[in-house]
Amino acid sequence: KTTLGSLLVLILLRTAHHNLATMKDVYLHTNTLAALANLAPYVSGLSSHASQRIVSLFAMLAKKYNRLVLQQQSALQQEQEEQQQQDVDQEKRESKELEIQLYADFLRIVLEIINSILSNALQQNPELVYMLLQQAEVFEPWANHPRYAELMTNITTVISFFNKKLQDPVVADQIGHGTSVMTTNNNSTLPQTNKDTTKDTHHHHQQKQQVVIMTSAEKVLEAIKLATRGWRSEKLRPIPELRFNYEEETNPEEFFVHM
Repeated sequence: KTTLGSLLVLILLRTAHHNLATMKDVYLHTNTLAALANLAPYVSGLSSHASQRIVSLFAMLAKKYNRLVLQQQSALQQEQEEQQQQDVDQEKRESKELEIQLYADFLRIVLEIINSILSNALQQNPELVYMLLQQAEVFEPWANHPRYAELMTNITTVISFFNKKLQDPVVADQIGHGTSVMTTNNNSTLPQTNKDTTKDTHHHHQQKQQVVIMTSAEKVLEAIKLATRGWRSEKLRPIPELRFNYEEETNPEEFFVHM
C-alpha cells in the first residue's frame, strides 16, 4: 500500500538512519539529506511509516546534537577547573566543535524539509500532520532556539491549528465522533492517538472548557483530513526553497574507484 514516492523517501531515510547509527559518513549523510530536500516540494500522499521516519530522524539528530553540546560544556568546565590549555585539548575541542556544527546543519536541513512539505503540500500529506501532532514534544525545545526559531514557527503554527480542530465538537460530529469531555484550559492539547479508551480527565479549580478527545488513530487521521479543507497556506511564513546541485569534481573516478 506504499506509493513509489513514499518508498523512495523511506529508502533515503533508512539510509540516513543507518548511516547515523553505524558508518557516520558525512559525505553520505549530506547527499542523502540533499536528495530529500530536493524531493520535499513535490511530496504527496506520504505514508504513515515515511512520516514517522522523518520525525524520528529529527529526534535522533536532536538527541545526538544535545549530547555533543553537553559533552563540550562538561569538557570546558573541566578545563577551567584544572586550568589546562594543552595543544591536544585544543585539537579535541576544535574537532568537537566541528562535529556539533555538522549536526546543527543536519538538524536545520531536516526542519527545512518538513517546512517545504508543509508549505507546498500540507493538504496532500495528512499523515505527516498526524505525526507532528503525535510527536509535538520532540519539537517543543527548539521553538525558541536562535538557530531554528524561524523554521519552527511554521511547525508550531500547524500543530496549534490542527490541535484546535481536533478538539472542536463540530469536527467530531462531522466524522461521527460526538463524544466530548470537560477539561481545564492548561491541559495538553495533543490528541490521544492510541486505540485505548480515553481515561477520565481530572477536574481542577481552573476554568473548564469543552473539548473533544479522539479515542483512536483512525479518528484522529479522519479529523485531520477534514480539517485540511479549512487550511490556508497563507498561515505559514515563506521559507526560501532549499535546493542542492551535484557538482562533479575534475577526477571523480579517484573518489569512487579504489585503485
